[in-house]
Amino acid sequence: MKKIYFRADASSDIGYGHFVRSLALADILKDYFDCYFATIHPTEYQLKEISKVCQYYRFQTMVPIMTIFFRYLQEMK
Repeated sequence: MKKIYFRADASSDIGYGHFVRSLALADILKDYFDCYFATIHPTEYQLKEISKVCQYYRFQTMVPIMTIFFRYLQEMK
């Protein structure tokens, strides 16, 4: 199967909307793609919800997140 990657963060400060919508989309697509979800500083709730839907990738650092994420995507080809 082809791979699809989702990237969203969530917290009480920034909200959970983007995270929840991205995870819902991953849930819809998981039968057609190998889905991966990337986020930083997930709560136990987030880890539990991600594990129901797809594989999880943990960032090890905050800076620069997009550079790390794009490098990760290149490695996954």
